[in-house]
Amino acid sequence: SSSSIFFTSFFSMFITPYLIVLYISISSFLLILYILSFFFFFLMIRRPPRSTLSSSSAASDVYKRQGINAEYGMTVHLQCQQLFSNLDDMVTTQETAPLRALRDMETKLLHLPPAVLISLLVEAGWEEVLVFGQASTACHEVVQDRHLWELLLHRYDQPYVSRRPGHHGEDHRQKLRTHVQSIPIQCAFRLSDHEDEILHLSFSHSGDLLATASRDGFAFIYDFTAGPAPVLIHRLHLDGGFGSNGSKVSWSADDTILAISSIKKNMLGRMEVFAVSKLSCTLLWQSESATFDLYGCIHPGGILFGCLEQPPDILSSNLMGFTLDGARTCTVTLQSSACPFQKNQFHLPVVGARWLAAITGTNSIQNDVIFAQHVMHGADGRTVLSGNPIYQMEAGPILSISLTPGEDAVLVNVRPYLNESWRDNLLLPASEFARSKAVPICDACEVHLWMFSPSGGMVLTSVFKGHAGYTPHDSPFVLFTDITLDGEYLASGSEDGHVHVWHRKHEKSHVLEGHDDVVNAVSWRYGSPGTLASASDDHTVCIWRS
Repeated sequence: SSSSIFFTSFFSMFITPYLIVLYISISSFLLILYILSFFFFFLMIRRPPRSTLSSSSAASDVYKRQGINAEYGMTVHLQCQQLFSNLDDMVTTQETAPLRALRDMETKLLHLPPAVLISLLVEAGWEEVLVFGQASTACHEVVQDRHLWELLLHRYDQPYVSRRPGHHGEDHRQKLRTHVQSIPIQCAFRLSDHEDEILHLSFSHSGDLLATASRDGFAFIYDFTAGPAPVLIHRLHLDGGFGSNGSKVSWSADDTILAISSIKKNMLGRMEVFAVSKLSCTLLWQSESATFDLYGCIHPGGILFGCLEQPPDILSSNLMGFTLDGARTCTVTLQSSACPFQKNQFHLPVVGARWLAAITGTNSIQNDVIFAQHVMHGADGRTVLSGNPIYQMEAGPILSISLTPGEDAVLVNVRPYLNESWRDNLLLPASEFARSKAVPICDACEVHLWMFSPSGGMVLTSVFKGHAGYTPHDSPFVLFTDITLDGEYLASGSEDGHVHVWHRKHEKSHVLEGHDDVVNAVSWRYGSPGTLASASDDHTVCIWRS
């Protein structure tokens, strides 16, 4: 009994206080742990998932430079994202709900740290930035920030916009607007009047008229000033209709004369020259050529076209000179003596005010050599070639060539050879014309920009890739190119059924999808930036706009 009392007293005096303290400590720890767990759980359910936080590289760069927490900045962006997405179709001259909502948020937005506000506007896009600038005077001052437009320019997700910082003082806002206005992105009209493949088309110099040529034996002329949509105003039978395949059209400088080249069933070439106005179209005269692809070229002194006379030798081509009213003035012979490797005739000539260019080849089937020579046009329509010709060899068949508007360069559409066996043809003398062979070629095409050199040759300055060709190596399709009047943007047809557009300084193509078959030719509309026409084997013409 005394022992029991002793142990009870000892436990009460010494053990119980420690147990109480331990109990309180454990309870407190569990309570704190519970509170913290609830707090973190609450944060997790309130925090947006990581997958929804997608800042652009430009916005992230801003956060890093300015020391702003990226999560905070992007959370603000997500809160305003829906508002900016509603601005896409806004007409800026009218009061709209999105604009009123933007004005209601103006105070909140303008009190954000500048770096966060800029990153938010960059994420929104350049069109929304312009709308934001209309909300108030303060907003207008924000969108004048040069750094903002530099970021927008670098972020803009198109291949023709430079990723490199601009020079000091460069107006990035104007540069971005120019790119956006100059690049076609949507098919505004589809013209389906032809009944067969359309091989070529060309806008008139004024941009008012568009001429097309098709295998159905017809050429059509459309008026782009008669209304909101192009209007077909003239249907031209080529050599009696289905006897000819329309292959190329060419306008005079004043847009009153149209030369249409075609291929007859007997493989002779034919050119028909029309006097054109919006009210009438009259056949003036016509001529034939022994070579079907010496197409008619209208130049400042008249017209050049192939003739029925045989050239001096198998490696030459004769071109006849005419005045615009059909009077024959001269014969121009393209000679091969300056090119020791030439084993083909001349094809696809183009002529400007200062240069004549054509293609020829190192074998009897494919053309892989550029020919260029100075040209002089007399007042009587005579054409004289002066100086030594320039020959530039390509490592692949040439599909077409064209002069730049300033005639400082030649655009050459090429399908490169797959291997070096093409060099075997160079070892054959010209007398062994028939022994030369076609060489396998790539499906991937390239547009080469050759600048005329002051020293008398050519310099390759740019290579543009993206389009394709699939026809056999012994008969590659002709794919025409075109370049804008300012020389900044070029385009090409492609056998992948797409139109490819490049900026002259950037070599990755912008693709326009809308045709169902090979795109044979393209033409820019002068005076209407961002407007491009394309002709296809699907029997249609697409009119693309920015």
